[in-house]
Amino acid sequence: MILWALAAVPVAGAILCLLIRRRTAVFACLIAGSALEATIAAAAGAVVYRRGAIDACFGHLALDALSAFHLCLVTGIFLFSSIYARDYFNHEPAAQSLDDRQARRFGALWFSFLGSMAGVLLFSNVGLMWVAMESTTLASAFLICTHSDRLSIEAAWKYLIICSAGLVLGLLGTVFIHGASPSPGAAGEGALRWPDLVARAGGMNPALVKIGFVLMVVGYGTKMGLAPMHTWLPDAHSQAPTPVSAVFSGVLLNCASYCICRFLPIVSAATGTPEWGRRILVGFGLASMAVAGVFILIQRDVKRLLAYHSVEHMGIITVGLGFGPAGCVAALYHTLNHSVCKSLAFFCAGRVGQRYGTRNMESISGSAAACPVWGTGLFASLLVLIGCAPGAIFMSEFLIVRAGISGGHFAASAVFLAAVAVVFCGALKHAIDMASGDPPARLEAPRPETSGARALAASMTAWLILTGVWIPAGLSAVFERAARLIAGP
Repeated sequence: MILWALAAVPVAGAILCLLIRRRTAVFACLIAGSALEATIAAAAGAVVYRRGAIDACFGHLALDALSAFHLCLVTGIFLFSSIYARDYFNHEPAAQSLDDRQARRFGALWFSFLGSMAGVLLFSNVGLMWVAMESTTLASAFLICTHSDRLSIEAAWKYLIICSAGLVLGLLGTVFIHGASPSPGAAGEGALRWPDLVARAGGMNPALVKIGFVLMVVGYGTKMGLAPMHTWLPDAHSQAPTPVSAVFSGVLLNCASYCICRFLPIVSAATGTPEWGRRILVGFGLASMAVAGVFILIQRDVKRLLAYHSVEHMGIITVGLGFGPAGCVAALYHTLNHSVCKSLAFFCAGRVGQRYGTRNMESISGSAAACPVWGTGLFASLLVLIGCAPGAIFMSEFLIVRAGISGGHFAASAVFLAAVAVVFCGALKHAIDMASGDPPARLEAPRPETSGARALAASMTAWLILTGVWIPAGLSAVFERAARLIAGP
């Protein structure tokens, strides 16, 4: 029943938003529905970690340690973004403020987006998982152009075309891996369930599995934002409303990474060696970090800056997955850290941009003084994002490098450190320039922030600092159990 509840809440929320007449009630519904979904996800995760995996619908709906971790992260970030969205849209200029009709549409699409991502994580059938991932594209494309103008519509079309083309390759890769089974038609209903694919992997045709895996890394990697398939991401992130950008970067990219993780143990068993698939991931991950580092140095738009940080950090996570079991644990830790930090950074950048009337970093100075809550939060989140100690991301990057060196990946670890150093230097200058100096004289007195806004920024910042110096034992156990499903014990 708990899995059906997770699927039902977003559907009910979308329908309710369409029926509500007032804008304020729509945003109240967003917060209440997201809170309910996050509560159910936490309860389901607790059941999984106490008793083991749970399933429904003849095993096509399932939740295990890996999917439960991602589901709790998705619903948590959606809840934070729903809380933020209400204040964010209240501060929009009159020309961009949502009316009642637009708010209803936004609410319905918001819950549709949440439901499609939950579907990616709940389906154990890899075919249905692909359908759910494609549905995230359809729901989120319309969220990008919430404010319909030329740039947002262009970004939405670019996102639709590139991600849909990439996901076609992901589907083709799934077909190759299914066809690699010695008798693919004999498995019946379990033919596309990933636990059954893992069980049959030892008898699969290695050549077909390798082709399928490369196609899936390219396909799902497009949605994940890996270079060189990342070209949709800066436009979509910069043109979408900030709450949407936060969810895009905070958890949508993770769902694509999750899909790749599901196929890694199949490839390891079919090829007889885990190293083949891991080398593919390390190569794509390092390429993404290098490409992102170059573009981060020359950015002027703060939201595009954060978008390229997403390309970098998806590369870091992918490298971690390629560094073996210890690297998988560190990659999941980094997934959590990046989701919280990037969401906070987008929240702060959005409100600072509203205050200054621009996202151009050359026109933003003294943000810490002009926006004490969001300006200071933006500076702090950027410091954590680029790996300053004692932030959580510094710790997870350190653990990934340690896993690489202990696994003998010396050259890859050296490239990893070089790319991180380039990003650190470039982004640190951006952060200091925006936070320091005197605010422009044209700025009006700031509006008082709500207690909810202050609590949201403070709690997320405190979490990022706390988990940089101390990882609770229970959280470490979550990472280790989830990582075993990717890389084995």
